[in-house]
Amino acid sequence: MLRNIAFALSLPVLGALPLRAQTPADSTQQFIGTWEGTYQADHGPAGAFKMAIIRDGALKATVEMTSGTSAVPTTVTDVKIAGNTATWTQALMGMSCKSSAVLSAGTLRGETVCAHGSMGFLLRKRVAAAAPSDSGMFDQFIAYLKRLHGGGEHKVCFGCP
Repeated sequence: MLRNIAFALSLPVLGALPLRAQTPADSTQQFIGTWEGTYQADHGPAGAFKMAIIRDGALKATVEMTSGTSAVPTTVTDVKIAGNTATWTQALMGMSCKSSAVLSAGTLRGETVCAHGSMGFLLRKRVAAAAPSDSGMFDQFIAYLKRLHGGGEHKVCFGCP
């Protein structure tokens, strides 16, 4: 009887574990992370494009671009996100350029427009290493149930008589 009560009380706790991972993120959170891909300028060769977006109080971003084997110096300011669109100002080749990108199906597609040229880019979010799972919490809970029932080996049985 005590075993059935403990099991019944454990179900709400076990059922709540996945809820934390299912909480919807705000639109800004979708953009946070490192994005990598390529750009194609209308006046030069294609190159690598890497962008990191963070929230450190305000939104901030860094961009690393390469043309061939050379790094292209650039700085990013005035980062804004509204819905599925990010905008920022990018200093590039001595000019102040306006950039915007739309997030759709895990892809960030955008364009940077400068005084006398533009470039398009296509980026995908870099997948981070797997975060620790909640299995540690689950294992602690099972250990607690075992202590509650005097140690011993107990099997969890759903729908048992």
